Amino acid sequence: MPPLDEMVTELQVEQEELVAAIRLPKKGGMLDALIAAGGTGTNNRLVSEIYCDLVASRRAEPVTQLPLLVRRAFSGAPNLQAEEYNRAAFVALALYVVGNRAYPLAPSTVKWIKSCGRATLPILMRGRTDLAKHWTFSAALQAVLGNNPATAFGEWKELADSLPSGSGFSFIDLAADRSGLRIARLGVNERSASVIAQRLAAATEEDLLPVQLLRAEEGLPEAAFVHRFGTIEAKNYKAAVAWIDRELSHSQLVTVR
Repeated sequence: MPPLDEMVTELQVEQEELVAAIRLPKKGGMLDALIAAGGTGTNNRLVSEIYCDLVASRRAEPVTQLPLLVRRAFSGAPNLQAEEYNRAAFVALALYVVGNRAYPLAPSTVKWIKSCGRATLPILMRGRTDLAKHWTFSAALQAVLGNNPATAFGEWKELADSLPSGSGFSFIDLAADRSGLRIARLGVNERSASVIAQRLAAATEEDLLPVQLLRAEEGLPEAAFVHRFGTIEAKNYKAAVAWIDRELSHSQLVTVR
């Protein structure tokens, strides 16, 4: 992270509050630091095996749709004590779909996975590569970091995108993030891991990102986001996120009794 005096571009004292404008860096090792501080141990050999199996199956029968790739990744999950396998599978999917930007999730696997080859076809969800990357990366972050840091990282990314050099704040991207987070949270919980693994082995696109969520707003520049929502603590923003979560809760994949 850069020094604070470089990140803070404006300060304004208002009645009973201090408002700071902060320039968020797109790069700088934040992910590395988060994982080093609180990451959960991942079975790196298992990550490599799942990744290499995905590459090998791609050569035999290429796929470009994320649900099909997810099915392949979870088809080998054990019936009991699936949480370790699931954690490795989420990381392997991120390495496959996102590429080298996901390497900090499992740095010791890089040498092994490079020897297996790399994905050559883009992976799509709802016809978009960015949504496939958001879902897999968020699921892997949840598996490695746990809930709060992973959620914060996703919101930080969208806020960074709202800056002039970004593509704009996207609630559709955020929906893909939150879907990945929710599914991975259940997938690495010992009480629900086996059920989630079985369901992911038969996952559909609707399971991963309900079509209703494609109605969400996106491409909001910083000024438009601030005008509409103010901050991520504002009621309007929380209401938008609550709508996303309600739509995600309709999926049978995350209904665990």
